[in-house]
Formats: sequence, C-alpha cells, structure tokens
Amino acid sequence: MNQTRRDWVISWPNLEGLLSEKNSFRMLIAGAQSAWLAFDAPRDELLIEIEQTQAILPKVLPQAISLRIGRSVDGKTVLVLASANSELRRYFYDFSVEVLELTQIQGFSPHSAVDEAWKRWGELIEQQSVLSRERQVGLLAELLLLNKLASSRGWQYAVDAWHRTARAEHDFCIEHCDIEVKATTSDRRVHTIGSVDQLQPSPNRPLYLLSNQFAVAPRLAEESFSLASLVESTLEQLDTNPSLQLMLKERLARAGWREHHMPYYQTTFVVRSAAHLIHVDDRFPRIVPEMLTVAHGSAASRIESVMYAVDVSGLGWKDGTAEFEKVLS
Repeated sequence: MNQTRRDWVISWPNLEGLLSEKNSFRMLIAGAQSAWLAFDAPRDELLIEIEQTQAILPKVLPQAISLRIGRSVDGKTVLVLASANSELRRYFYDFSVEVLELTQIQGFSPHSAVDEAWKRWGELIEQQSVLSRERQVGLLAELLLLNKLASSRGWQYAVDAWHRTARAEHDFCIEHCDIEVKATTSDRRVHTIGSVDQLQPSPNRPLYLLSNQFAVAPRLAEESFSLASLVESTLEQLDTNPSLQLMLKERLARAGWREHHMPYYQTTFVVRSAAHLIHVDDRFPRIVPEMLTVAHGSAASRIESVMYAVDVSGLGWKDGTAEFEKVLS
C-alpha cells in the first residue's frame, strides 16, 4: 500500500488489531466524498459506506461481497460494501481501498467505482481464465452482429457500436437504438438475464434483444465455425486498417478474449435457426426495477440481485425480414 493511501485510510495491520478486539466501531474516512469504515461485531461484518446522491447499485454481483443501498446516521443515501467472511477479509479490504481511491481521489461515483475496481481486479486475476461455453457462444453471437453491421454500414461504424465503453449498459449502441445480444445452444430460445437492469432501456433509446440459436457441429460440417475461426476471419478483414484493427482487439479483450487462449476455442458450431430481433417493451417478459418498487415499495432496495431465464420462442422478427433489417439499417 503506497504512502498516499496510508495518509487517509487505516493500514491493514492497525485495522486487524481493531478487529481482534471484537468491538463494533464506525470511523469517518478522509476524502472528497463522505465515507465510513465500520465493523458490526454481532454480525462479524466489515463494512465500507460511501455517500452517493442516488440509490444506484453497481452492475457487478460479487459472490463474497454484499452490495446494498443503506442510510447513514444522518439519513443520507450510502452504498454499502460488506463482507462477513473472515478468511477473505484482507482481500475485501484491499478491494474496498481501491474503490475508495477511485471515489476520493479520482472522482468516480460509488457505484461506478465498484464496477471499475472489479474490472481492474478481473484483468489482474482472470487473465488466464478461459471463457465458459456460455460466454463463448455469447461472443460468437456478438461477432456475427458485428460483421453484419460492418457489411451494411462499414467497419468504423460497427466497431464504434460494440462495447463502446467498459461500463456500457448494452452490447451494441447504434444510431437510434441499443441491442442486447443473447445466444443459446438449446432447442428453445431460453436466455439468462443476469441483472434487473439488463433489459432496462436507456432514456429515450429503444432496446432490442437479439436472440441467437447455435448447435455444436462437426468441424467439417457445412458453414460451421468456431470462436477462434470467427475472431481470426474478423480481424483479417481489418488488416489494411491497423488502427481500427487495434480498436477491435481492445473490444475483444473487453469481452474476455485472449489471443493465447485460441487453442481452447476450437469447438465448431452451426446456426441452429435464424436470429430473431425482439423489441423490449412493456409486453416483453422481463423484470425491471420499477416492477420491484411497485411490488415491494421501499423494501425493494433490500433485493440485492436478480437473475432469471426468459423464453422468447416465437417472439420478434426473423433475420432477413424487412422489420429485422429496418432496425439494423
């Protein structure tokens, strides 16, 4: 831990000494944003509370860290990071200090600071993690849409639209709408929705879900492709534009792709059925924050995470129809 941090955050050895006394405490953390370090002895829970203007939770959902919206002693809204796992307490504190540095020194909002810190830690510790089968088919689907957009609007447009920022709310942001891309190898169009915000449209921006169905196929099957071959062929199309190719590689890295993992991505697939594009409107089967508020009132803030599966079979417009092409044009 560097000297800057020791000036405004208690060192781990000193904190460890306080924790060993098994007494509850709460201390103010110096910095630009009101924040507190606390220990709840009865629950054996270490907490960081950071004041924020809105009751917004981070997008990440760490298993070992509780993220919730709370109230400070003077009634202000705070983002609470908490852990009752004593074995992981040192790591939780190091992560919390990273979040505090982003809020107190770099001006991040608390919820975006958690997302940014989690991204940085992930880049450090997940560098050797191979994408799961689910994430591989998800990336396949995104690359197919990327290529489709490039064919109609050019590569600059396509790359600009894909994962525009590290904290982009949806997979693609084109001129007049956003697109969330989903993929499955099931014989039904059942997709997992990972958060209550994933199918929440941005203000004044229509949102569409692009549903893809793939099937595992022999390598010699007609029109089969693997994640490795699709990435390779996509990058080859930009050989004459090194700067744009580099931009695409950065987008791929953001999606979890690592070139040295190429041997792990040789499983071949075929398109099981044409993609369907579905407007995410009030008729779409989904769970969004407003529904939780209506159902539970103020208690909705106690719901820390939502994950569900939705069957969109028979919904939307098939790839190749005029309605499908009109959205992407």
